[in-house]
Amino acid sequence: MPDLLLGYQHIELEIKTHTRTPYSLLMQGLNESLSQYFTSLQPVLTITTFDHELQYRMSIHPKISQWRRGLLVDKLDADTVTKNDSVNATHASNQTFIDLAQKFGCRHISWHFKRVTKATIDACHRHGFTTSAWTVNDIDTAKHLSKMGLDYVITDYPTSFLRLLPSSL
Repeated sequence: MPDLLLGYQHIELEIKTHTRTPYSLLMQGLNESLSQYFTSLQPVLTITTFDHELQYRMSIHPKISQWRRGLLVDKLDADTVTKNDSVNATHASNQTFIDLAQKFGCRHISWHFKRVTKATIDACHRHGFTTSAWTVNDIDTAKHLSKMGLDYVITDYPTSFLRLLPSSL
């Protein structure tokens, strides 16, 4: 494991793709890199992506499917599921993404921080998922999310957050 990751409890590795992504090469590179650098249990590594094609390919890969994976949920994706902010529509969109994460064999769901509610977190936890929010760069927002039960935050300032937040996040 690279020394710069020492001291972290949880690492989310987001895999970004584009319209011309060579998936077979990406899968080969992921398999080789994960096997080489993440052989211990600490920190916990979760591979995340918005890309549903990549999620599917990871779910059927003999080795990568064994790694902990998470679904990234884009606010725009959520808006296409529901066109209003009613409680029922929010529940429906939460359930839609929970169903999708289960389909891909994910164990984690990461939401845009502005979309996270206590109901979202509770729904994920009821279904056995850990949760995170991206990109949280404000300590007060991170503390508020933590009080709601969020498991992890994704931030551009991990060193500062390690010093200022409870060790539970």
